Amino acid sequence: MSVPDGGGKPKEVNRGAQWSMVPHVSPDGARVAFTSDADGNYEIYTMAIDGSDVRQLSFTDSPTQHVGPKYSPDGTQLL
Repeated sequence: MSVPDGGGKPKEVNRGAQWSMVPHVSPDGARVAFTSDADGNYEIYTMAIDGSDVRQLSFTDSPTQHVGPKYSPDGTQLL
């Protein structure tokens, strides 16, 4: 998965062999929300724009697949 590096150029931030897709950068450019099957099921994660501080959102830890997160315009919520 590639995200903007701050200068408009893509930066590769994938980790391991799992699929990571549908990235959405927060309005302030500090975090990225994305879909990954790192746990064997498509779930929503966030991470710092540099690829550190990866977090699985606890409300998505279920057998249902969750795809396509989007930040709200003010960056306080994910849809």
